[in-house]
Amino acid sequence: MASKKIYYILRIATALFLFFGVAQVALATHNRAGEISIEQVGDCNESLTIKAIVVTYSKTSSTMADRDTVTVCWGDGFCDRVVRTNGLAIRRRASL
Repeated sequence: MASKKIYYILRIATALFLFFGVAQVALATHNRAGEISIEQVGDCNESLTIKAIVVTYSKTSSTMADRDTVTVCWGDGFCDRVVRTNGLAIRRRASL
């Protein structure tokens, strides 16, 4: 009986350790929304060029979400890192 209690306590302790250990590592980036637009450039018979526009909206106080590059994976095993261009900052309106 004592060995079952010890086994149970060890299982609970391990689960708590893993939960709180992983929770400290997994930091949220506070991305609020996003949009990906894809457009084929040129004739579909002659050109395999694709233009992608990635728009992200993030919480302004989150420095982890403020990345200078975005990785775009095309689905054929190739990925490109693209330098981000900042757009206009959108401020919240004060609610009445």
